[in-house]
Amino acid sequence: DPKIKAEIQKVKNEIEKFVVWIFQHHEESSRSGSKVIHDGVWGTHRYEEFEIALINSPLIQRLRQIHQTGFTFLTYPSTQHTRFEHTLGVTAQIGNLYKALKDRFEHTPHCREKKNLLGDELYRTLRIAAILHDCGHGPLSHTSEEIYGKYEEIKLLKSYDPFKDAGPAEIFSYLIIDSDYFKEFLSKIKDKYELNIDEELIKNAIVGHAPNPLDTYKVDMLHGPFDADKLDYIFRDGHFSGLPLQIDLDRFWYSLDINTVKKRINDNVVEFKHLTIDWGGISSLEQILFSKMTLYPAVYHHHKVRACDCMFKGIIEYVREKGTKLMKDGLEIDFGRASQFLYFTDPEIFGMHGLVKKDECLHRLMHNLQFRRLLKRAIVISRDTVKEEENLYKYVAKTVQLTLKDGLEYYRWLAKRIWEKASKPGLFQEIWVDCPKDPSFGEVNNTWISPLGEGQEPLPFKDFLPMEQYANQYKQKKWRSHVFCRPEHIDKVSKACVSVFKEEFGIEFKPLAFYLCHVDLPPELLV
Repeated sequence: DPKIKAEIQKVKNEIEKFVVWIFQHHEESSRSGSKVIHDGVWGTHRYEEFEIALINSPLIQRLRQIHQTGFTFLTYPSTQHTRFEHTLGVTAQIGNLYKALKDRFEHTPHCREKKNLLGDELYRTLRIAAILHDCGHGPLSHTSEEIYGKYEEIKLLKSYDPFKDAGPAEIFSYLIIDSDYFKEFLSKIKDKYELNIDEELIKNAIVGHAPNPLDTYKVDMLHGPFDADKLDYIFRDGHFSGLPLQIDLDRFWYSLDINTVKKRINDNVVEFKHLTIDWGGISSLEQILFSKMTLYPAVYHHHKVRACDCMFKGIIEYVREKGTKLMKDGLEIDFGRASQFLYFTDPEIFGMHGLVKKDECLHRLMHNLQFRRLLKRAIVISRDTVKEEENLYKYVAKTVQLTLKDGLEYYRWLAKRIWEKASKPGLFQEIWVDCPKDPSFGEVNNTWISPLGEGQEPLPFKDFLPMEQYANQYKQKKWRSHVFCRPEHIDKVSKACVSVFKEEFGIEFKPLAFYLCHVDLPPELLV
């Protein structure tokens, strides 16, 4: 379709323009030699001279000003870590992962024939991919990604390889690396340091795409069930949130292997080479998954964190609906295109109201978020707060499935109904129905346990861990949806919620739905 091709080319042109902009004042460092960097989570690691050349580029230095976990620092004050530290940590973990495999293949007799699966070129390539993997993140990381990920151009890109399994920021990272300007920049580094690297693998590892099934293990190291990215963010987010997460990494490294896995694709049996874990490392895998399950309700889906996310969405919605134009370095930005988010970092977002003509509403929206005058819960919707469970599923299906699959912002329509029923208190951008999607545990279905002996096949991890039961338990006891509004409007909005949810879904609430919000509703409103 010519229209689709034209739209894809438009996105590529926008990314090219951004890369030229971000590099406009870059000067190559005269520093020579490798560099030792100490990290608060992983300790001291050495980065080679060519890696430092990439790390010192404005593309990566920009990540110093983007919080790793969005607005969690307004709830957990010590979560001030950024995408930059995470980038260094992922690079260090790629090194640990690779060295663990190399050590196994060199010292384990029955694995020595696998030595040819590794090599210096692969090692350098994956380290570079780790350094670059987050360069496409917008401000506040996944908070802005939740917004522009629903833009039409991103949905279009996600319908094609190699982006089908990639997140919006990963797609941007791929397109940045694929831009003409960056390719020229990387070519100079290759020539200067006489590097042999696989540039296609750099991009594909970031978006989780392996054109050749026998190369899947290479992609697995950065974008797989138990990759270097996941290891770093689980440890780092847990550490700075103050949550005591324990993973036996020594056993994990010792258990790593690469094996052939046969999968049925349509009517054909296809052989993949995957990273696998020995039986002795199963407990380490369980610890990784349980740590992820701990972080979601305690950190990522904490109601105050979600309230902040909604406030930011409200700011972007306000800017777009008002047709507000922001002037930045001579560029006119209205957040109408996904690529425009790349021009901002977190401090610039907080100073955004200074980039437009005086707008008291925008100023107040920004200051409420900046100085933590947060939206509050008017109602809690969960399995424990509704009377009939099947009606809750109707709500989830409409607000989550339609939003994710069709891009239909049903939750905004629902919020508008509540706002109108409550006689339109405050700005519409200050009332939100927030229905977070369940955490993904799909990695269980694509994780494999190494065969016990010669002639045996790798076994799926799901045979050892009943993840479906744990996922269902999460949905039943930990998943919560909320309606947020300004504190002074809670009584009106809570009453409106009772009417709208009854009319739209047949949902009737238990007193707990309001008790959790510290709201006392008249008994006649509750069934």
